[in-house]
Amino acid sequence: MIQSIYYFFKFVFCFYIYSCCCDCASLDTDWACVSYGTVMCLECAGKHRALGVNISFVRSLHMDSWTPKQVRNRILIF
Repeated sequence: MIQSIYYFFKFVFCFYIYSCCCDCASLDTDWACVSYGTVMCLECAGKHRALGVNISFVRSLHMDSWTPKQVRNRILIF
């Protein structure tokens, strides 16, 4: 299931402006902020994780598990 979610997000992101990092505009986006519906690079994801989950809840698109509710919320942001 984790692989299918990763490929789903990669497929969806390539058609939207959200395919670049929300902080530094890098094109290597393997992380997503569940709280705000943005994608980001590894370096910026580390900065967001340091803020704490009460401010920015960051998940890896292919290493972390996503609940169906989180996937549904991410789709609704589009």
